[in-house]
Amino acid sequence: MTPAPIVALFASLMLLPLVAAPAFAQDIDWHRGETVDCPVAISTPGQERIRVVEFPCAKVTNDALPRPNMPEITVQRKANQVLIRLTAEAFDTTLNVWDENNNLYTLLVRAPGDGELPDDQLILHKSAQDLGGGNAAAAGAVAFNQDTDKAMTDLMAQMVSGVVDPKVRWSNLNTAERGQLKPGRVEFADDNLRITILRVYRSPTLYGYETLYEWAGDQQISLNFQQLWRPGILAASATDQPVLSRKHPNLVIQARHSVKIYYVCDAEVR
Repeated sequence: MTPAPIVALFASLMLLPLVAAPAFAQDIDWHRGETVDCPVAISTPGQERIRVVEFPCAKVTNDALPRPNMPEITVQRKANQVLIRLTAEAFDTTLNVWDENNNLYTLLVRAPGDGELPDDQLILHKSAQDLGGGNAAAAGAVAFNQDTDKAMTDLMAQMVSGVVDPKVRWSNLNTAERGQLKPGRVEFADDNLRITILRVYRSPTLYGYETLYEWAGDQQISLNFQQLWRPGILAASATDQPVLSRKHPNLVIQARHSVKIYYVCDAEVR
């Protein structure tokens, strides 16, 4: 007898080919090394929404998600396409796809932002550069670790000033203590210093964190916060201290005072 989880998965996949042919399509250029931004409309019990991604190849041979068990997303291969279905409002992940020539395509699959309406179909075309032509910009595609300075500045501005870009997702962190939810997740605490992550941000290529540093000492303290919190930080901005020394980026917190620090990172902090 087929195990129940396999039956359930098979049933969900069988729904995909029954969806009507896509009515609207988005065309973008693609070349090696780029990650394609791929928002997918959310399926609900009363409305199935599938986004079809078509690749510039004869056949898609394999696909992979970061984890084997991700119930929020369903992926089905069909000739040179993948059919993607999402069921979670706040969700993003990386989907890797390979073709018959072992070319790797990387998609940032995410829930749409407010007011964002993804087309039913996303069609990738090889860029002129990959075809042997001149330089071509990949409209709608984002390269990981490319143009890092601009991506970093843009995310920092969104965090500090308020998110208006639909491609930037955020969520508050909470911690359960004695049956009650308290805001934030404590990363470090001793008799005088407490560091709490309040909010997590996700842009197409970077991660952002809003943190609170609380100092209970009787004298001011100077901290090298790049080393204190985590390695690999790309940028940091502190409230009440807009200018930091490049050579010695120390954070000064006055006695019995707290400051917020915004970080932009190249990897998720777990």
